Amino acid sequence: MLKNYLTLAIRRLKRQPGYTFINVAGLAVGMACCLLIGLYVKDELSFDRFHEHVDRLVTFSHESAFGGFGLSTPYPLAGAMEATLPEVEHAVRTWGGFEMDVLRGEEQRRGEEVVILTEPSFFRMFSFSAVAGDAASALSRPDGIVLTESTARTFFGEENPIGRTLRIPRFGDERILTVGAVVADVPANSTIRFDVAAPLALMGEDVIREDAWGSFMYRTYALTTRPMDADVLDEKLAGALAQHFRRTESERDPPTFKAYPLASVYLSGVYGVAEGFKGQYRYLYIFGSVAFFVLLIAAVNYVNLATVLATQRAREVGMRKALGARYGQLVRQFLGESMLLSLAALAAALLLTAVALPAFNRLFEKNLVLGIGNVAFALALLGAFVVLVAMAAGAYPAFVLSRFRPTAVLRGAGMTATSSSGGLLRKGLVLCQFTISVVLIFGTAIIYTQLDYIQNKDLGFDGDQVVVVSLPGSFAEPGRESFKQLALGDAGVLRASVADGLPSTFGITISNVPGDISPEARTEREIVSLKPAVVDVDFIETLDIQIAAGRGFSHSFPADLTRGYVLNESAARALGWSPEEAVGKPFRFPARDDVPDGEVVGVVENFHIASLHNAIDPIVLQLRPDDNWSAPYVLVAKLAPDRIRGALDHLERAFARVAPDEAFEYEFLDDRFDAMYRTEQQLSRIFTTFAVLAILIACMGLFVLAAFTAQRRTKEIGIRKVLGATVSNIVGLLSKDFLTLVGIAFVVAAPVAYFFMNRWLEDFAYRIEIGPGIFLLVGMIAFLIAVATVSYQSVKAALADPAKSLRHE
Repeated sequence: MLKNYLTLAIRRLKRQPGYTFINVAGLAVGMACCLLIGLYVKDELSFDRFHEHVDRLVTFSHESAFGGFGLSTPYPLAGAMEATLPEVEHAVRTWGGFEMDVLRGEEQRRGEEVVILTEPSFFRMFSFSAVAGDAASALSRPDGIVLTESTARTFFGEENPIGRTLRIPRFGDERILTVGAVVADVPANSTIRFDVAAPLALMGEDVIREDAWGSFMYRTYALTTRPMDADVLDEKLAGALAQHFRRTESERDPPTFKAYPLASVYLSGVYGVAEGFKGQYRYLYIFGSVAFFVLLIAAVNYVNLATVLATQRAREVGMRKALGARYGQLVRQFLGESMLLSLAALAAALLLTAVALPAFNRLFEKNLVLGIGNVAFALALLGAFVVLVAMAAGAYPAFVLSRFRPTAVLRGAGMTATSSSGGLLRKGLVLCQFTISVVLIFGTAIIYTQLDYIQNKDLGFDGDQVVVVSLPGSFAEPGRESFKQLALGDAGVLRASVADGLPSTFGITISNVPGDISPEARTEREIVSLKPAVVDVDFIETLDIQIAAGRGFSHSFPADLTRGYVLNESAARALGWSPEEAVGKPFRFPARDDVPDGEVVGVVENFHIASLHNAIDPIVLQLRPDDNWSAPYVLVAKLAPDRIRGALDHLERAFARVAPDEAFEYEFLDDRFDAMYRTEQQLSRIFTTFAVLAILIACMGLFVLAAFTAQRRTKEIGIRKVLGATVSNIVGLLSKDFLTLVGIAFVVAAPVAYFFMNRWLEDFAYRIEIGPGIFLLVGMIAFLIAVATVSYQSVKAALADPAKSLRHE
């Protein structure tokens, strides 16, 4: 019997190849989208879960009154927890986690490797498996070092690395470090990244101090005695540290510490290494929701087409029942056909996933593979869905058609009933499909519009043809000035400046009480945070930043070098001044005894130093270097548009003259800003892809429904044409119902899309407003898509010969 059911199902599907393709393709695309996003979400949720004691591992963040927030903690924190909290079994500190030069002996084999400094218990707490040697014992030695497998191969090839030596110049060329162990490469889903692990003692005794509670330089991890709630640990930690952090003389609150289970850090918002979509819960919700809705459209399409085409099988059911088929047999046959089609769609979805995975990895910057484990995950994720959809699609023919009386069906009465009874259901499903499609179209339009806005907004400076050259940290001020003058020796370099901060790289924030930096500051704010930069007299002119009041720095005023300051408009307002009032005000920054009193010589118009996600920060420009906070310097040069290649070659030659042993590295300033919006660019491509797929699936279903409607009304169309109806009349008649559904879908979808996209735009300090123009555009797109989909079938029916239509059975 089963073989007979299977044979009948295959014969029927072969007789309707178009129906088979549309149903399998639509459902397969929906399941493939869901599966790809499911693999992405699975990977994002897997971070740090490979550690053996992951349920007992925690790390800590801090938040200070100055606005500081992150995973950096002071050195004494680990010892204080071990001494005062019985819940903490072990605590360990790490420093670094960024690239440093690593050298091999006399051969000077150099590699840029991610280096962390840590303590021996690090390898006892975390599950970084050893390949050779004992990692914990290696770090117990002051000159021990641990390498990952790939790093060991980089420096020693197939030689045994144990006992061999390396140097990290950052900690002194005289320090020879001996390889004591090799561990497996750090898994990709780890928030703790390293190629080389060295003893924390390399930092030096002047930095590693048990009283250095004010120096937030380390990450601290703890292994608790049992799994425990992070909030409980926070309370205990606050009590244990109360004696070390008291309110300061300026009445600023002391820093607070918060515990995070290690497995939750990646998606917590404090993991500073996360880029793009990575490490952000909201994108898991966004992509998960979009994939679900695409899958829902595919499922709706599948069920809708199944119920429509089932109405054409009423006579088949009547004939089978007249020949003795029982109700149960018919139910099993229809459900079996639906299940067969659903399983075919699942197999096609796995194939599509494998084909699309490389492109998906490039778009999402992942390295996912469809191995056995992920195939099992796919079957678990979609197995229940396949059964549910098959049951839903097969339910109508199985449980409705199979109950009809054979005599009524064979006379045509049952067929009429089936044609009309599912109409409301089909309309509801089409409405659901196009509502989701309109939401995705609307989201895509908003993202594109916002992206266009932020990429074309006036940033307050001229970044076109401006190149930024990184300068070595060993460059003193005379060397920087020498390079600048050499750079200006070519006609292709129009202007040049040396600075340690410029748009895209103002990385330092210093907070002071307003009265400390200017006794005349009129503000009620307890603390004002300013972003400083050391520049030269040509900085403002090079970037074409406009003066709002006063003047810029000038060689004509020698005092500018030690006591002149230029603020931006935001800084002036933060201190309670208008730009004009700020000029001439006394000013000292930072508020320290070794900083001379100065004054504000000018105020520049606001210019963006970060992406448009952020409001413009208060900025302080000064000529006087400050070794307490100065960042790495860069040369910023304005190039002639028609001589860019020659100017770059000249800059490289000039750089080689002053720093022959250093690499010449440069990038264009506008490229830096474009990189800030890489997430939005990716998001626009993703939404476009999902929207196109959703619309394609919906239109496939709409196309079949239009064909079915035209076929069902063949005689009606013939009669109308005989009575004088024109082609446009017939097209309008057949299209009206579908276009009405699209209009209702737009009315339903517009407020939903507005709500969610308005929430997304709240992440931007500078954003577009969602006006009626966008609604009109989206409505027109949805309308045109629907018209294009149904018009072919409508026109085809309208042009048919009325004589043939009236003979149609």
